[in-house]
Amino acid sequence: MANKHLTSLLWLPLLAMASADFTIATASTTTLEPSRYAAFDTTREKISYDAQTVPSRQDHDGMKHAQTPIPLPCSECLITSFEAALEYSNGTRADADTGMWLHHVVFINRARNDSVCSDGMPQRFFASGNERTKVDLTDQGVHKIGYPVHADDGFVMVSELMNMLSESQEVVLSMIWEYVPSIPEDFKQAVPYWLDVGGCGDSDVPAKANQKFHYESPALKANFDGDIAFVAGHLHDGGTEVSILRNGLRACTSYATYGKAEGAVDGTTHIVSMQHCLNAGRVRKGERWSIKAEYDTVQHAPMKSNDGSLEPVMGIALAYVTPVEPGSVRRFGRTETIFAVVLSVMGVGLLGLYFARTRPMEGLWERLRKGGYRSVQAGGYDEEEADENLLPYDQDVQRR
Repeated sequence: MANKHLTSLLWLPLLAMASADFTIATASTTTLEPSRYAAFDTTREKISYDAQTVPSRQDHDGMKHAQTPIPLPCSECLITSFEAALEYSNGTRADADTGMWLHHVVFINRARNDSVCSDGMPQRFFASGNERTKVDLTDQGVHKIGYPVHADDGFVMVSELMNMLSESQEVVLSMIWEYVPSIPEDFKQAVPYWLDVGGCGDSDVPAKANQKFHYESPALKANFDGDIAFVAGHLHDGGTEVSILRNGLRACTSYATYGKAEGAVDGTTHIVSMQHCLNAGRVRKGERWSIKAEYDTVQHAPMKSNDGSLEPVMGIALAYVTPVEPGSVRRFGRTETIFAVVLSVMGVGLLGLYFARTRPMEGLWERLRKGGYRSVQAGGYDEEEADENLLPYDQDVQRR
């Protein structure tokens, strides 16, 4: 099955050769009400691309692959949110209850180098599985952040659809784009970073039956400072969580939620959503970032091919980072703020307990009255020695 997954990273370098010689998909646009960004004067549109006929389950395991250049949703603009949709021609949702899967869709900007795998690979800036996570870079209109689109950019949509029924089905893949129809100076521009357990090779890794197992990605060494605005994880069935690690320590975790759509044709539960992380902290130059994808195929059944073999699995996290100037004010995320408050409360409590037990203030006034203050003031504080103990901080920033 591994060679059937067009979203495998081994295929992506071919997209760099995509040009005007390829036929750009036709698209129909429906204007929607802006969600929460009235203050930003955003435009929200649902763009539906060419209909696709997905073969029956008996034909290549029901897989339909497509690699299609698409028109830009806007030009000289900032995309604030992305959301994928898969529907039938009548507009109803195509999902597990009707035997249709949005196995993967990946959007490529062939005019830019990838932020992680930059050796001739085009930039991967959005992806979705059947969990269909909405990427909202503004946190419901709180922050001014977007992905910039320029007139010379070129978007390519790489899709993999899966049909679980014994007859073919026709579906339409759509995207809901929300964007500011300009690039305001007061908005931050997000850079996408794709972290993958397959590194810059094949995204597919072997599944294992009836056991717990995990895969880890190679570490990405940051050569910039930045704030992580949004992180979304992706797993296959059997997966439980994707952890984003800073220097080996967990900075964010995207947990999988399982469910069964009403009338699901295969009668099993599948991943229906993946949690995302907002304001996941600061990236500092020199830090090593990686991900760890955890699976439990005892608790959750993995997907199988027609011949009974296990389909390969994946572990991916897509992080959107806004570069910052060195020495700027640190923006704490919700988790860091709660942690800091808890530590402060514990510190005050322990300090109060110490004073209650040792009563160090007793006798202090008597010592000061007898001249102790003068001896402390004149004591051996060496300013030069203290300066030598300060740790240097490299403020040089190299942006990609």
